[in-house]
Amino acid sequence: MKKIILTILTILIVLGFKNTSAQDNNFTTLSVRATLERGLAMEGGNSLFLGELALRNSENQKIISNFDGLKFTILGQSNRMVTILYDQSVTLTNITNNRSGKQSYDDAKMTFKTNVAEETGSENGYTNPNPLPSGTSIALYDMSKVGKLNLWIGGTMQLPLSLKNGKYIGNFVVTSVY
Repeated sequence: MKKIILTILTILIVLGFKNTSAQDNNFTTLSVRATLERGLAMEGGNSLFLGELALRNSENQKIISNFDGLKFTILGQSNRMVTILYDQSVTLTNITNNRSGKQSYDDAKMTFKTNVAEETGSENGYTNPNPLPSGTSIALYDMSKVGKLNLWIGGTMQLPLSLKNGKYIGNFVVTSVY
């Protein structure tokens, strides 16, 4: 009989400890969210050709209007603010001298000062442009759920007497950031 009582007592003790816990349980429901936005992209022209320029006996300048310059488009999330950064001047180096193994000198370089204008994405032509200084934040225009902004690049280039004939090339960097 002692064995039966001891077995029953052991079972009751084990069952009693099974339902008691030192931890308090608490549950909550959290929501998980995500916002999907269009990434930024640029499309359009990739090279601004200034044409063949004649060296003269006096210093002169070449002006490229935004209309005659390069157009490209920034695409992204509709109505989202985007900051446009770009080089305000571009150094063009005489690549003819570089390829022949000669060292580039300051007189074998010229500077193109850039001028950028923006226009609503709804305009395909150059009809109502606004100057766009580097560092400006502007909303992408809503064009059927795609944000769009047209940029037109022009500028001015001084042609000093010291320039040598040849082909000149430089890089113009435009950055767009949400």
